[in-house]
Amino acid sequence: MNTAKNTPSRARRIARTLALVGVPVGITAIFSVGCVGGPLGALLSLGLLLLGVTPDANFQDTGRVEFNLLQVSADGEPVDKSDDAAADPTTDEPTTDEPVIDEPTSDKGGPNYVIDVFEPAGTTATVERVFVEAAEEIGTFSVILDSSGSMERIYPVDESGFSVCATCPHDPSRRRVDATQALTKEILNRSPESRLGIFDFGAGPSEANGFKVTRILQGYTSDTDLLAQGASLTESAEGTFIYDSTLEVLELMTSDIAAHFQTKPITKAIIVISDGEDTESVASLEQVIVRAQELEIPIHVVAIGMASDKFRDSYQTDIDNNAIVSDFQRLAQETGGFYATVDSNDDLVALAEVIALGLTGGYEKLVTTLEPVPSCGTVVRGKIYAGDPKENPDLQGEDWSFIAPCN
Repeated sequence: MNTAKNTPSRARRIARTLALVGVPVGITAIFSVGCVGGPLGALLSLGLLLLGVTPDANFQDTGRVEFNLLQVSADGEPVDKSDDAAADPTTDEPTTDEPVIDEPTSDKGGPNYVIDVFEPAGTTATVERVFVEAAEEIGTFSVILDSSGSMERIYPVDESGFSVCATCPHDPSRRRVDATQALTKEILNRSPESRLGIFDFGAGPSEANGFKVTRILQGYTSDTDLLAQGASLTESAEGTFIYDSTLEVLELMTSDIAAHFQTKPITKAIIVISDGEDTESVASLEQVIVRAQELEIPIHVVAIGMASDKFRDSYQTDIDNNAIVSDFQRLAQETGGFYATVDSNDDLVALAEVIALGLTGGYEKLVTTLEPVPSCGTVVRGKIYAGDPKENPDLQGEDWSFIAPCN
């Protein structure tokens, strides 16, 4: 057993598991406007703290869904969940790398989570557990941008009325660039010694690095100006090589970590921003998941366009995107990441800043079970609260939704 005392870095590695069996569950609260400015400040003032809602890959069998969220204090500042996960640094008790089992949050003065399910009618949500995804003081992060043609190109309609992509372009205003710049800036503001790299696929590879499909827009650095310039270089070209590109970045990222941090504890994550299914990769989804699991690198997905489970509502279309959404949700959930999306690309910057807070300060995962299990392809909707809206009618809930996977 390791009997080392809790240092700030070590304490950040201890995840707290909250045993909350059989209690209704939910997320969010009313928060006053804090000192955080810009889109993030507005977001926090509304209590919109969900990083993502990710159904289990075997949802039809389990009915299980993960809610990933941040908490905010009364003054509007995000609560650092890494510190919350740490044992008391004043104690002389030894610590291990085992999870720290604790009492329910509500018993310790925290929010009593409540989820309402509106659709399908008669569905209830029950919590299984709550745990903290803690963050280290520094990290290495990779952002992979989709540079396929569907991002910014308009595809013509032929004589029969067919278009390769009737809803394209999915990011004509290049909000993915703004979001990447905001993400890198916020991470380095909070963790200046962290390193980030920016990549894209679809516009040709950086062959000098041995890549076959991936371009290095900016190699790993802590320079926010270089990262901002790199993000602006992404294009809207052709093929979608999500799996091949992610595998290439996983290996380069691992090499950079070994060179700069050796065995020092760091937070690791890949953030993929994409609008659609992989159409070109040699590698499979399963191969990417297995390799990410081996390297213990979570893959977080920011889904827009057809990759988003809000696609049909946002584009007022009946195009079936269930398989695309399901693949992205699997990629996130099975690697320990989260699946995040927005109603409008205009919200990407605010979402990116919230993601940065979660990656540098930690966040909570609430694992819930829905009963009865909504059938394949069903849109599941609800509202989520920090507190009981029946006891406090002034609570502002936050809307959430997802499409029930088909396994």
